[in-house]
Amino acid sequence: MRSLREFKGTRMQWIQPRAMVRHHELWSAQELYASLDWVQLLGSLAEASTADGTFTLKRGGFLLPYVTIREKGSDADLAVLSMGMFRHGTLEFPNGRKISLLSTRFWRLEWDLVDENGLTLCTISMNPTILKHSADVTISEIARRDRDLLLMVVIGWYTMVLVQQERAAASSSAAGSY
Repeated sequence: MRSLREFKGTRMQWIQPRAMVRHHELWSAQELYASLDWVQLLGSLAEASTADGTFTLKRGGFLLPYVTIREKGSDADLAVLSMGMFRHGTLEFPNGRKISLLSTRFWRLEWDLVDENGLTLCTISMNPTILKHSADVTISEIARRDRDLLLMVVIGWYTMVLVQQERAAASSSAAGSY
């Protein structure tokens, strides 16, 4: 697995290699940069493995949902993503830095991660299918040097997968009520 600090391009892709298995990988060309695995079949606890360490992600809240990311084995948050209404959110780091997560499409999951100056650091565009998920990740030139890029890309994808799963559950529930 390569460190994201070594990444020189602007395009990556999240893939789910096997249908119905909650395992995802972040690739660029032939290089693996991260993997994301849910700990249980049901539930929101997941582990991200990278060359720079292993992290846990967990969704919390109901009316005011949020996602935390921590170093594995630690109780200290590296960042917290607070989700707002209408598929937008704010990723906040302990040093006070805030990154906005903005939905750019209505029917399709596509999010821009935007810094405090309004610069788009990366875009994650989900390509959902019935059984597997994938996404195109576009990283701006300036973001390649960003110390928080890895956390942004991982937490963004994790949250997108959860949103897609919730959408699927809601639509199947609605279809079953007729």
